[in-house]
Amino acid sequence: MTSAPTAGGERPRSSAPSAGRVSRRFVLLLVWLVSAVYVFPFRLRGWIPTDEGAFGHSAERVLNGEMPHRDFPEIYTGGLSFWNALALRVFGLRLTSIRLALFVCFLAFVPAVFAIASRFGPPLLSGLITLLAVAWSLPNYFAGSVSWYNLFLATWGTLALLRHVETGHRRWLFLAGAFAGISCLFKVIGAYFVAASLLFLLYREQRLSVPADGPAGRRHLSAFLLFQAAGLSLFLAVLFVTVRSQLGEMELLNFVAPAVMIAAFLISREFLEGGDGFARRFLVLMGLVLPFAAGVLLPTLLFLAVFAWNGALGAVIRGVIAGAGAHVSHIRNPLPPLSAVWPAVPYTIVLGAGSLAPFRFARPLRVLLAVALAAALWLSGFSEEIYQDVWSSACFLGVSVVFAVCLRLRDAHRSGFWNSETRQKVFLLAAVVAITSLVQFPYAQPIYFLYVAPLVALAIFALVQSEPHPPWRLHTGMLAFYLLFAVFRANRGSVIALGKYFERYDPPAVLDLPRAGGIRVSAKDAAVYGSLVPFAQEKSGGKPIYAGPDCDQIYFLSGLRDAVSYSAGSPRDPMERPDDVFRRLEEKGARAVILNGVPLFADQLRPQVVARFEELFPHSRKIGQFVARWRD
Repeated sequence: MTSAPTAGGERPRSSAPSAGRVSRRFVLLLVWLVSAVYVFPFRLRGWIPTDEGAFGHSAERVLNGEMPHRDFPEIYTGGLSFWNALALRVFGLRLTSIRLALFVCFLAFVPAVFAIASRFGPPLLSGLITLLAVAWSLPNYFAGSVSWYNLFLATWGTLALLRHVETGHRRWLFLAGAFAGISCLFKVIGAYFVAASLLFLLYREQRLSVPADGPAGRRHLSAFLLFQAAGLSLFLAVLFVTVRSQLGEMELLNFVAPAVMIAAFLISREFLEGGDGFARRFLVLMGLVLPFAAGVLLPTLLFLAVFAWNGALGAVIRGVIAGAGAHVSHIRNPLPPLSAVWPAVPYTIVLGAGSLAPFRFARPLRVLLAVALAAALWLSGFSEEIYQDVWSSACFLGVSVVFAVCLRLRDAHRSGFWNSETRQKVFLLAAVVAITSLVQFPYAQPIYFLYVAPLVALAIFALVQSEPHPPWRLHTGMLAFYLLFAVFRANRGSVIALGKYFERYDPPAVLDLPRAGGIRVSAKDAAVYGSLVPFAQEKSGGKPIYAGPDCDQIYFLSGLRDAVSYSAGSPRDPMERPDDVFRRLEEKGARAVILNGVPLFADQLRPQVVARFEELFPHSRKIGQFVARWRD
């Protein structure tokens, strides 16, 4: 499948580099085209109304000159609203414009995945891993979710860090930092990639400062070891405080254990290989950290300067802090129970073992494995239990690969089967997976695994391809299995059922509204919104309305303004101060309101609030889960 590795663990370079480049470019072009053609039709498939409304309504308000956090509540940092506003300006005031902007970024994401994979394996295998990453990403939920951008930016940043390892040029550190900074401007969880990058730079400093042929196994207590241990302990303490509000066995295993493994590995290597010269080593570390930090700061300061120019600097700072707190306290979903881990245990053992020597019954076991995987793939189409077992095995692979990488890096340091560059690259991908997996906290809905799944696939590929003698047939079988499961069970299923059971999802109706852009939805949603939106436009007389709770889609699809004013000191939920809402409705001459009987995230309206709406807007009509109320 590939050329044999050298004694140092590296595969020799091709004797015909020009042919290799042509082959790599051809495979990349083919994979890129296949990915684009496969994913593009998903842009019209399905929706979650609350999400689509939030993206569209916030973007339109920015397009109208308003500022996030100052003029309307923004749960994220604000960068997404500016990006989506640009999409609306370029592609038109439609929900599909936001999806087109996402697709453009996806087209840049695919080559980055291939570029990372091709640093570890041949073009054909790198192309297959890229297709695996594609299948476990956008086709499952094609909506302008902010976490897709966090994934894309983390992938581009990881590629920049790999280029730094290869070239030593600090401009790649700056570029990686810029990607991390932009990620934070979309959502503060971009800080996870910042943390992962800093962990990697600690390890890179070790490799740069410790001679490759230095004595192994010497135990040395140094000032730099104490400095590093203190910094890593602080990092782990912050991590623990972050997740302690929802800390069970699975949260410890998925969110805390990988970071602990990475930190313990760093400290153990420093203890065994580190040396003296604190000042010299600190300067080396700062020479790595400062360009990266400059990259993080540049987009951040430019972003804050825009708010400062508009007199909203304090508003964005308060809003980001309040928004992150609200997200953690109100939107939660626990991980599955600990028993869900067992399907991933066998493959975890294989990854940790690295190279498996041939044995007498290897061929029958391979046949048995192939039959078992084929049966699991078929049964997952109608067995909830089998489907959930397969999904759980995939979700736990992030923990598996971090554990395996730390174990194999320890062995590599002892036996020397990887050179320094390979160790750094494999460690980087493990660190990125370990920390960015926190995107699943505290709302561990199955879809959130997909925001890190491509990075997990790349980390496993990097580990397997770097092994001197990996069990190729087994790993190839697992790759094919997870690729087919994604294509036939995840991509074709409903996002609501994702991770729970397979339910083929092919929405039959088009949302026939000018601002929908041709999105295909269920017949029920098409009927409800097809009636509700024109009705709201008619009864409002073009005046501002109140739609809530969780009804931003009504504002965007109807083009009607929100009658409720917002300031930096206002509560994120206007119904925390209902008297202010009713006063604003009177001041703006509102003639209609839309009340949501089944909000997705917010609390239902209190009975006394509903009674007040009934008094002010005596006429009503029920349309689906909504009640439209109006007055003459």
